[in-house]
Amino acid sequence: KEIAALESQNQSVRSLKLGSLGEAAVEILKNKGLSEEGEYSQLIEAYSGNPLALKIVTTTINDMFGGSIANFLRNGLFLGDYSDTLSRQFHRLSALEIQLLHGMAKEVKPVGCENLYSNIQRDRDSELLEALESLLRRSLIETVPAESETLFALQPAIKKYLMSVVRLPKL
Repeated sequence: KEIAALESQNQSVRSLKLGSLGEAAVEILKNKGLSEEGEYSQLIEAYSGNPLALKIVTTTINDMFGGSIANFLRNGLFLGDYSDTLSRQFHRLSALEIQLLHGMAKEVKPVGCENLYSNIQRDRDSELLEALESLLRRSLIETVPAESETLFALQPAIKKYLMSVVRLPKL
């Protein structure tokens, strides 16, 4: 929050939002010794190219599946030690932020603001917009451009974490 306030084109403070690593994600998998290159894209997509998640799950793939990405993926999306990282991040969220995430996790497709408001049964207000902005800054949600509005979506790993671990607090 503080960094965002200090950022501008004419200032020396800037932040860089990393998206999926693309080809660099392939290098992570190669460096970890995974050889099934035909399965790389499916693994990268499952973890949205998140470098930390890929490093963590490649260790699991090597240790438990003999390096076979295909065998690993047959078991569905696995978080393993990555859930510890997500847990630390989720413990810093407000109740409203968690409620918004749960609303998105229940959706099959990316969702717009109006659907989010109705999902959590709340009127538009600045607190809600602040919570959405905070989730974007923490890279827990992603924006998806649509024809007339911006939609919000969760990465598959974050959705899995929400649906299996975090319980929705009462407001």
